[in-house]
Amino acid sequence: MVKYIQVARDGVSGKPKPIKVMRVQNWPITMGKENTMARYIVNANEYDGHHEVHNTSVHCDNSTYPKIENQIDLGEQPNCSTAIAVVKNMRPDWQVDGCAYCTNCHTR
Repeated sequence: MVKYIQVARDGVSGKPKPIKVMRVQNWPITMGKENTMARYIVNANEYDGHHEVHNTSVHCDNSTYPKIENQIDLGEQPNCSTAIAVVKNMRPDWQVDGCAYCTNCHTR
């Protein structure tokens, strides 16, 4: 979803200057903002045959969101696919998937 908001007035005409804003998971992110990365975790406990990656930068309504003691911090990553690659590099034997509620890389 793309939305326009007023942020400043043009110094010449005095008219409002809009900028583009993109909404992802109901969180506004300004287009063109550099180095915007989200923090990801993976559930150390297996659920339904796999370990789920969660994006901690957005609200997750998933009932399987891990308790703090079961979270493995993956740090800030540019996207969910990269977070999954980090897990697979750490634990090649794990089946990994993104959470259907807080990531955009859920496949199951």
